[in-house]
Amino acid sequence: MERVDMVSRPIGCTWMVVAALFWASCAQVGAPSGGQIDKTPPALVFAQPAMGEVQVSGQEMVLEFDEYVKVRNLNQQLLVSPPLGGPVESIVRGRTVELSWNAPLKENTTYVFQFGDGVVDLNEGNPTESLVRAFSTGAQLDTLKLTGTVVDALDGKPKKGCRAMLYPASWPVDSIEAGAMPLYVAESNAKGEFELGYLPEAAFRCLVVQDDNRNYRWDAGEAVALGPEQVVAGSHIAVPLRLNVTQAPVTAYLSEAIRDSAGFASWTLSEAMTDGDSLRLLDETGGLQMLERRGTQVFAWPWSERCDSVELSLVWHHAPAWPEGTWTTDTLDVPTPRLRRSKLVKLDASPSSTVARDEAISFAWSVPMAMRSREGLLLEVDSIPQEVCVAMDSVSMSMDWRPCEGRWPQGSTLGLTVMPEAFLRAGSPSKRWPDDTLSWTVAVHAAESLSEWSLKLAGVQCQGQLEVLDSKNNRMSTHLVKSDTTLVMKGLMPGSYRARWWGDLNGDEVWNGVDVPTWSVPEPVLTMAPVELRANWAVETMWELDSATCASGWPEPALNR
Repeated sequence: MERVDMVSRPIGCTWMVVAALFWASCAQVGAPSGGQIDKTPPALVFAQPAMGEVQVSGQEMVLEFDEYVKVRNLNQQLLVSPPLGGPVESIVRGRTVELSWNAPLKENTTYVFQFGDGVVDLNEGNPTESLVRAFSTGAQLDTLKLTGTVVDALDGKPKKGCRAMLYPASWPVDSIEAGAMPLYVAESNAKGEFELGYLPEAAFRCLVVQDDNRNYRWDAGEAVALGPEQVVAGSHIAVPLRLNVTQAPVTAYLSEAIRDSAGFASWTLSEAMTDGDSLRLLDETGGLQMLERRGTQVFAWPWSERCDSVELSLVWHHAPAWPEGTWTTDTLDVPTPRLRRSKLVKLDASPSSTVARDEAISFAWSVPMAMRSREGLLLEVDSIPQEVCVAMDSVSMSMDWRPCEGRWPQGSTLGLTVMPEAFLRAGSPSKRWPDDTLSWTVAVHAAESLSEWSLKLAGVQCQGQLEVLDSKNNRMSTHLVKSDTTLVMKGLMPGSYRARWWGDLNGDEVWNGVDVPTWSVPEPVLTMAPVELRANWAVETMWELDSATCASGWPEPALNR
């Protein structure tokens, strides 16, 4: 027998609930769920005043777009040149943005409204692209342009999305440094090209910024390119502007301070160290010592209870990028580490299967170790026992095996053995390592497995530093070059290599980047195409340097009318 459950409800209430739900669903306005994200910026379909209109006397502007929009930080993003004598008010009505101002407009003047990222679509926040409006209160509109190109200072590739900004040539540089707003702004396209339009007959100072925070100013840490100290409206800057990253003020610090019961302590640096950097502990306890660093992690041993009550500092010596550069230092407070469980003893790095003749065979542990007996380390070269020379501090997290004399025999096979309990954990003598015998077989590269690269530099007209890089962009060597020369590099592993020439126009043996306070452009950089080396190959490469790069500052003519 079929069962039917019946519930009685007032009909009128049911109708009202359904109707309310229906009208609520109809009243919702927004982007439909699902589907692809809208990445199309709003497009302008109507504007008043019209673009380039003359004899304008009103104090309002109306912009209509093809979709619903909103304003975002318009007070910070809208640039009006010349500046109005008061604020600009905005009202958004669906697809329309209405602007108004109370300050009267100057007679016979071209006004340019540059909106930046100030108008975006309602749902996704896509900003309009290069939204600029220009009109004149007189009978004529200023129509002069200034064009140019911006490229990366290191690789010469065009830079898209950078803001080219113009300031009056009479303004001092410190005003620009202090954050003075530019009069005119344009954005570079995919080819690095920019065009500043609707300019009066005047001289300007041009600055191009990778304006990461979109605030119309150069902030330390942002990449910047400098134009000639004076450019005239109606010109084309014939020489590409070289964009170079600037150094942001950084306060280094230590965090994530931990230690174990054996006195092994570690911290994390706020930024990565570079090759050549060093750390020195200002230790008032007399016993704490710095160990190896790995990435942003630094280690010390032994941390005792006495250390908890002493203020410690760590001095970070920053190595210069170039041999003749200046060392700098930071002094960091050392936070007291919290106690945690001890790590297990394990190998973080063990010997690879192959090694170059001049290369050390390296081991790295997870914790500080001390050697109990050198007799527990055995080395065989082509099955013949040999004396092993080990580079290791009394307490260390790593060790290197090297031949006691000369280099590893070419093409030989090395047998490495570590006997049980050859090492003990620092601070815990009862914890010994390894539990069992460990063995590795390492092949020394034979001559026929290596490559040779002969690089000839021609057309050298000025001094520079030549940098040789591998496929991972690691610096292999640097060479001071003053004239045509040939470098022969032997025993290279097969792979991709390239060279980069850093111009040293002032002869200080240091590459100097962009400097805004002195309005100095970066010294030139040239990069050659990668060269592929294969086993048992000898490759000769001729690299003809472009002599034009030796021009100091802005070569003539830098501007074309």
